[in-house]
Amino acid sequence: MAAVLAARLCEKVRQSMEIEFNSITFWTDSTIVLGWINTSPHLLQVFVANRVNSIQELTNIENWRHVRTQDNPADCVSRGVKPQELLEFEMYWSGPDWLRESIESWPEPLVVSRSNELPELKRVIFANTSTLDSEFIDLSRFSNLTRLERVIAYCIRFINNCRRKEDERLSSSLSCDEISHASLLLARLSQRQSFSEDLVTLSKQGQVSNKSKLIKLHPFLDENGLIRVGGRLNNSDYVYEKKHPIVLCSKHVFTRLLFAREHKRLLHAGPQLLLAVIRENYWRIAGRSLARKVFHQCVICFRNCPKEISPVMGDLPKRRVTPSPPFYVTGVDYAGPFLIKDRQGRGCRTSKADIAVFVCFATRALHLELVSALTTEAFLATLKRFVGRRGKPAQMYSDNGTNFTGAYNELSKLADFLQNKANSIVKAIENKGISWSFIPASSPHFGGLWESGVRTVKYHLKRVAGNALLTFEDLSTLLIEIEAVLNSRPMSPLSCDPSDLTPLTPSHFLIGRPMESVPDRDYTAVPTNRLSHFQRIQQMKGHFWTRWSLEYISELQKRQKWTTQQGLLEANDLVLVKEDHLPPLQWLLGRIVETHPGKDGVARVATIRTKQGTIRRSFAKICPLPKCIGSNNS
Repeated sequence: MAAVLAARLCEKVRQSMEIEFNSITFWTDSTIVLGWINTSPHLLQVFVANRVNSIQELTNIENWRHVRTQDNPADCVSRGVKPQELLEFEMYWSGPDWLRESIESWPEPLVVSRSNELPELKRVIFANTSTLDSEFIDLSRFSNLTRLERVIAYCIRFINNCRRKEDERLSSSLSCDEISHASLLLARLSQRQSFSEDLVTLSKQGQVSNKSKLIKLHPFLDENGLIRVGGRLNNSDYVYEKKHPIVLCSKHVFTRLLFAREHKRLLHAGPQLLLAVIRENYWRIAGRSLARKVFHQCVICFRNCPKEISPVMGDLPKRRVTPSPPFYVTGVDYAGPFLIKDRQGRGCRTSKADIAVFVCFATRALHLELVSALTTEAFLATLKRFVGRRGKPAQMYSDNGTNFTGAYNELSKLADFLQNKANSIVKAIENKGISWSFIPASSPHFGGLWESGVRTVKYHLKRVAGNALLTFEDLSTLLIEIEAVLNSRPMSPLSCDPSDLTPLTPSHFLIGRPMESVPDRDYTAVPTNRLSHFQRIQQMKGHFWTRWSLEYISELQKRQKWTTQQGLLEANDLVLVKEDHLPPLQWLLGRIVETHPGKDGVARVATIRTKQGTIRRSFAKICPLPKCIGSNNS
């Protein structure tokens, strides 16, 4: 610090006095400081290097000399001297005696040689490396073409500056010509790596071989050594670059970076426009597929039009393919709300009602109940009516209501009821010996069995009732009639053979015949053996289950959709969480924490960490973000 202060003080005095000094000499008794001053700053630690750099800018290294400690007047200040002694201390006021004599009588200059033991030196490590790649830069390290072009342009400028005189070297910002030259150099490097054989053939023979994939382009080498399209447009009025574009390979890094930059420059244009603009200067082999790839892997474009992944359709649950009494395993869902009136005639009041749809897992039989309110008590009363007519189920399934979350206030109430009242409902049901299971949130396709039942109920109800206002009694009657129709549907495709039996329907398992068929003859007055009659009933039930196994179960073998695995989610993948009531740009961004495979080893549900917390969603509500086109993972 003392040497820096001396250099700054000298510069201040020189500027203030406006006198030209013939020579200036700086003295220090520290050999370490002299060693630092005679050392290049880049070899020193940051603190010392900054001060040495200031000293070297303000003074000449030759003007610094060494003085012994006993001849240094400044030493008495640092060591301390009494005031009386300072008045009589001649060296402090006049300096050492030899300083007033000629320069020849001064002490010989101390030769300072930079030593490796000098403190505050940086550690210099020499490493001998070898590479098999002859290229001077690794293009795969870059994800931005503009940055890559500027790096190449600065490298070229450095090489040119090394060849020029010091006063002719460039240090300003890069010019357009330098960046254009760097772009041509990258194109030539791309061709050398992608079309090495064609380059050799063109340089020697003037044309490519008949087996080359460039043969139809009639290529040639221009004055810069670039392969250009010969084509058939020589007589057109287009500019030279459009008539003879530069040939590029779509698999090369430079080409991918070029497409990615042009896609952003064109405000995220589609593949067709992107390809048309690039063809003004470049001709890409398989460029159309690369344009589509860049478009689909753009994160911004993907967020505006996200796509979910579809795991292969899972196996049917054991409850669906195992014979069991009707409604032994049941799924339940709500449909509605529907407007009803309190009475017939004028002046009636309207209210809302919902339909509880119960679906049997084994037979797909439906049971419909009209519910007057979305309350726990109303649902439990509905469940009591269902159990009293169909028997107590052992297992019940439903969604948790979040799939109803939407813009309509009625659906929000329905969702809140199914979600918020779930605990009280489950507790009340478990006391009756019924277990309850929920499907993942926002995943209605997990409950496709009862969702299909809701759809068919609405189909018939809208066509029969339309916009008419019915009373609670009328709507209940209509629902029972719809229930009879739906339970009379064939469970398997009908045969064209007239000798075939009556098609198997859910009603066969409920009452032994279709709901809409004519009742059999009354045999109550005919005396018969009670045991044989019981055996006959059991035989009929066994016959129905045999047909169920042969006709219905075989139809469930096919996967109607999601036949192949599309995409794969892993931990730490960035995803969008689909929300049906929000635009895609407002969907939550999250990261996969864990996937949950099923019994078949295929994961269909994942745990996601978002800014709002950790949630669990099915793959149908997850949109994985694409990888960056310029990255190594692209």
